[in-house]
Amino acid sequence: MLADKFIKQPFEPDEEPGAAAPPAVEEEFMLLMSLALDDLLDADERTRFQAYQDAYPGLAVEWRSWRALDGELRATPSVLPPADFVIMFESALLQRERRRRLWWGAGFALAVILLGVVLTAGVMSLGAFVMFTQPAWLTELVRGAAQLSALVNGGAVAILDALASLLGTEQARAFMTIYLFAAAALLAGWVLLLRRTTRFEVASRTA
Repeated sequence: MLADKFIKQPFEPDEEPGAAAPPAVEEEFMLLMSLALDDLLDADERTRFQAYQDAYPGLAVEWRSWRALDGELRATPSVLPPADFVIMFESALLQRERRRRLWWGAGFALAVILLGVVLTAGVMSLGAFVMFTQPAWLTELVRGAAQLSALVNGGAVAILDALASLLGTEQARAFMTIYLFAAAALLAGWVLLLRRTTRFEVASRTA
């Protein structure tokens, strides 16, 4: 035990009862008291500890004081957090982040709706103003839009006809076949490379 280096012989105090304990005795008593607070004294140490208290009342008073303090400390509620503190904290943070995103999303949606209402009202107001104040200009605008639409439709039809004629040739069909095969080969190679890279990363993490 820790106090064995001080316990050489049976306790035989030279001082009269009530006298102050010598420094060596007081040092040994402090070690024995520390062991007693942790309930680690063996039979010999417990006997010697009690003998010191009987011989030196000051040590007995000090022992009672330390025992009372130890009892108060043991009765004090633990300041350690509960076992699920981390889980509860992370859950609270997650809920807070979700609420924050929800508020941001709701605010953004409201802003978009308000902007749409304002733009729609502005366009309708502008259209009504032009219709009632400048009908001739509006007629010319509608005619120009109709001509532009016809021109675009005609150009689209011409482009589609040219593409159909081009794809109808043997050379175009051969080119498209080669292109499809090359695209499929590149896609397959990319998928294989991605799988190998993923497996290599997983193996590196597990190793």
